Amino acid sequence: MKFTTFLFTLFIAIQGYGQGIIMSPIGAQEVYENARITVYFSTLKHFESITLSSPDLPSFGTLMDDGNGSGRFVFDPTSSDVGTYTVTLNTESGSVSSSSRFKLEVKAVPSDAIIYYVDPINGSASNPGTAAAPFSTLTSVLMNNLGVVQANTFFYLRNGFHGSPIFTGSYDMPVYILAERNNDPGVKRLNFSFTTNWYVSGLHVSPQTNNETSNAVLVNVFAGSLHITITNCKIYSIEDASVWTTNEDWYANCGNGIIASGKQCMFKNNFLKNTWFSVELRKSDNEFSYNIIDWFGADAIRGLANNQKVQYNQIKNATVYDYFHPTQPQHDDGFQSWTFSVPVKNMVIRGNQIADIADPNLPLPTEIMQGIVDFDGFAEDWVVENNLVITHHAHGIALYGAKNCKVVN
Repeated sequence: MKFTTFLFTLFIAIQGYGQGIIMSPIGAQEVYENARITVYFSTLKHFESITLSSPDLPSFGTLMDDGNGSGRFVFDPTSSDVGTYTVTLNTESGSVSSSSRFKLEVKAVPSDAIIYYVDPINGSASNPGTAAAPFSTLTSVLMNNLGVVQANTFFYLRNGFHGSPIFTGSYDMPVYILAERNNDPGVKRLNFSFTTNWYVSGLHVSPQTNNETSNAVLVNVFAGSLHITITNCKIYSIEDASVWTTNEDWYANCGNGIIASGKQCMFKNNFLKNTWFSVELRKSDNEFSYNIIDWFGADAIRGLANNQKVQYNQIKNATVYDYFHPTQPQHDDGFQSWTFSVPVKNMVIRGNQIADIADPNLPLPTEIMQGIVDFDGFAEDWVVENNLVITHHAHGIALYGAKNCKVVN
């Protein structure tokens, strides 16, 4: 058999970000009536001062400025708000400005759906799960086999700590786990064990939601799981990692973000902050799109299987320089894949923003982060297009052993 291989390396090293405003891509959003979603956004460059505005923000929405070019929209619609909206985000700093729009769909809960409420503060496992008499925690609902988990069921979660839920069972339609409007429920971690059809939206996933520290995986989708959607969640080891002043602090306290060993899973519109390996897509047919990864200690994204899409994400601030560590050396990557005996096929990497050091105040910065790379085998039938890569390393985009790949940048 005759085939052609080649090594492709594109060096992209931009010493400055210019004077413009580069905003993280914001994809189409969906929220169910009486639920809450948070839409996170961030400029690629660190701004000391920036003005945010939204002239067409719906009445059930709030625009919040988190400083230095980052912020969020919070949407809390009721049943009277069902419909489709266009939301504009305007940003301005000095003489430069930018504007972007996204679609927001407020969806009605299906008339045949079953609805339960879960409240760690005021609920009880012996309650019927109504709005007036809610269940206690999501973990207790799933663990105690209350007989209420079935397809087309909506669980509205209220403020408080919901434990470390383990999702099991197979369903022919999704089971919905939603933040109730005006609530920010928290879990320590999410584990999906040989299960299908879960839709999780609006949660804070962190040991800090229970005032703990841990370097365990925050979201783990185990092999055998299918059709898992995680959207509009904040996934973080710690809110403020400036307290980690040494590499050893990161090793001891920072967990991996998402490990996806299931198939046909969707991760979108999430904010991953202060994670080690932020995302690892181990199986085929998974998608990771419109997410923000900020402050990561190892690789931001690993794509290790066929038919994956990694699109329109913002990745910035690689930290912890440990390339010459005696026992666990690590070179950071914005996106990395590898293979030995079997090629990774049909990977789409499109529209991502990647910058090794965006925050001038980043502790423990590393200048050895590579951009988009594939080593140790073949990359076959890949599409790598319209990505912005800003790095000090010579590997901006590097495909070693590329076969029938298209790179447009």
